[in-house]
Amino acid sequence: VVVVVFVFLTFVIDVALLTPTTTTSSHQRTHSQSLLQDKRYLLYSVNPGEGFNLARDVYIRAVVLYKALQQPRQQNINDDSHTRWVLVLPPFTNPHWPRGEILQWNDVFDLEALELEVHEVMNFEDFMRRKKPQIDTVLHLSLKLPDKKGGWEMGMSQEHACSFSSYPGAGFVKDEKEQVWKGSFWGYGDLVSAKSVKCYSMVGLADLLAPTIDSLSTAAVKESSKDSFTLMVAHLQVASAVSPMKKLYWDIRKSMRFLPKLEERAFDIIQSMFQDSHFIAVHLRRSDFLNVHRNKIPPLSHTIMQIKDLLDLYSLYNVYIASDARQDDSEFWNFMKASNWGNDIQVHRIQRENLNGMKSGQVAAIEQIVCTRARVFLGTPSSTFTTRIQEERDLHTNHKEDTSHLLLQHFNLEHTPHFNTKPTATWKVVK
Repeated sequence: VVVVVFVFLTFVIDVALLTPTTTTSSHQRTHSQSLLQDKRYLLYSVNPGEGFNLARDVYIRAVVLYKALQQPRQQNINDDSHTRWVLVLPPFTNPHWPRGEILQWNDVFDLEALELEVHEVMNFEDFMRRKKPQIDTVLHLSLKLPDKKGGWEMGMSQEHACSFSSYPGAGFVKDEKEQVWKGSFWGYGDLVSAKSVKCYSMVGLADLLAPTIDSLSTAAVKESSKDSFTLMVAHLQVASAVSPMKKLYWDIRKSMRFLPKLEERAFDIIQSMFQDSHFIAVHLRRSDFLNVHRNKIPPLSHTIMQIKDLLDLYSLYNVYIASDARQDDSEFWNFMKASNWGNDIQVHRIQRENLNGMKSGQVAAIEQIVCTRARVFLGTPSSTFTTRIQEERDLHTNHKEDTSHLLLQHFNLEHTPHFNTKPTATWKVVK
């Protein structure tokens, strides 16, 4: 059994903020019409098994790389190829969703809003409509090993030999007969292949990759005498996260707007349950999270105490629970029983059977929107689902006070009255 420990590095990197690309109304044409031969396509992937919310975070890194590619290289100052990149959005998958369920970005997000920061984006399914979808080059990333002193030097280097052992089921195999590289490619491995795979180790922001990609694409276009080139960055999560202290982070984050139809569905749910925003929304991460982070969250008996304390603090009596609890999680379903809450408190939860036609990822987005609109929010520590809700609340609500909180692992109402009168610290929007 190989245990892979991912160390997520946080860097405070002072980089010049790139000027947002001027928006053009590219949605006046269809995405399939934009599949022209003179385009260069940038694809990327994240580690298989990563959730919907980490994938959203890696999108920000992809946009940083895309913006860097749009800038003219000094050595190619007369080459206009920097204007021709299209960002191809990988499909969403999640091991907790029903088997085989895949979401395209336009199932959840407004693509036109994304183009506030990216000149042209494309769903992966549109990319697949090409006559023979093939990737010219895959850049396979791994984390650069520390130096002899245990530190990490910023930069990237090409590996002499590729090793895919860190990513079981997500590597690439050379098909000697067809002379192409095979891989999972988001579950489309039977239809997609790559001409070449190059392996790099790196430490730093995603824009560090831009000069290498620019050189590869320029050389490939000259060699093939065509101006179409497709490159995939495998495991872009290896690149360092953009700091939320940077305006660039929030510019990109604000462009990630949910589909209007999901916003409308969430509003209808709020109206049917509460009539207005006077409720507390609670995100309780369960499922596999309990196996990894149980020591960071309180038992549900203490969770009820914390919720009741916040209800009292804000003079509320309605509770909305968002959770990924499984059907066999008896502790959670006992927690939801009305007898635990008393006569004055109303506890609500989305009935998924009433969301006909909605995929699991869309339901998750609706739950985030409901939590965003709540008067008060209580989330689960170390959960990216909770983090995304906190960000949405900072971006899209007009509360005069910060009303986002995190569950406390240790809580005793007798000794800790009004445990969360000081809201949890979150990164503030940089304008």
